[in-house]
Amino acid sequence: FLFTQTPCALTASCLVHTGFALSWAEVSSRVHAGVRAALAAHPAYPVVVTGHSLGGAVATLAAAHLRADDGVPADLYTYGSPRVGNLEFAKFVSDQAEDVGGANYRVTHTDDPVPRLPPISFNYRHVSPEYWIQEGSDRVVELDEVEYCPGYSNVECNGGTKGLDLDAHGWYFQGLYGCLPATPSLRRGELSDEELAARLNMYAGLDVEVARNLHAGGQS
Repeated sequence: FLFTQTPCALTASCLVHTGFALSWAEVSSRVHAGVRAALAAHPAYPVVVTGHSLGGAVATLAAAHLRADDGVPADLYTYGSPRVGNLEFAKFVSDQAEDVGGANYRVTHTDDPVPRLPPISFNYRHVSPEYWIQEGSDRVVELDEVEYCPGYSNVECNGGTKGLDLDAHGWYFQGLYGCLPATPSLRRGELSDEELAARLNMYAGLDVEVARNLHAGGQS
């Protein structure tokens, strides 16, 4: 796994995952132009930015920049998104909902492993809050099965789970892999499923320890 970070211009001391930043940079000019054109034609329409997995990470960057650069009060919905940047970035995006307008809905599902990456111990934090679906796949989700989980380094919800449950990553209110022959796998190099699960569990254990120390020091 590569967890390198690169500076971002959104706020002071902002760092984001290098790969996610490159993915956003590839499409950013077209997204900005497309949204501006759409709003010029339909100024009363709301703007909603959404994505799953890597798409959730890019959607987070897109919403942050649409709000900051264009003043667009975009709503952000992500499903199974990894952590995108450091604490300064996570706080900035979380606070935008009040400062600029637009809401943040970061949805996770049971023990989906993707939202546990990149690890807290590698200087990554999540946008707050999290909406954690606690029930399994292939079923309708009821409101009381979704837990509200605030905090940038929260490990009480999805962040406190372990294992390599890729089925959980592929089910958010409905199946997300209908056009694919099989559930995609995480990039793992030469690691087996067992080795990858052990690596993820090690990260999760470290994150719980780091988060507890942060919380003991008054950080959320």
